[in-house]
Amino acid sequence: MAAAWAGVCLGLGVVAISSRRMGLSTWWLGPETNPGPMVVTVLPFLLPAAATLVALSGHRLAPMLGFVAAAAVAAVAIADVSQAPGFAAIEGALAMGGLLVSIAATTGIEQMTVAQRNS
Repeated sequence: MAAAWAGVCLGLGVVAISSRRMGLSTWWLGPETNPGPMVVTVLPFLLPAAATLVALSGHRLAPMLGFVAAAAVAAVAIADVSQAPGFAAIEGALAMGGLLVSIAATTGIEQMTVAQRNS
């Protein structure tokens, strides 16, 4: 799960770099001539980075944070649909990937819990 969420962070970084190189601004970067505040620029990375760190710690609630992070990345994608639809599609795919990994992690935790109860 940690590797997947780190991948989401990297994917968002690729979107940011590509957005700048192509001259298509996402809402969270703003146009190159008038970039948004740094707080807004790092906003899409916060929850995916937190999900990565919590997953690395092995905390039982990591998948739940993954669900929240997936929703946040999906919201970023939705906000980008009108300005940069191609980048929004990539962001949406990243959100979906993070969501699916979080669902899989939840299933794994439930299976471990059942196995521990039965032993």
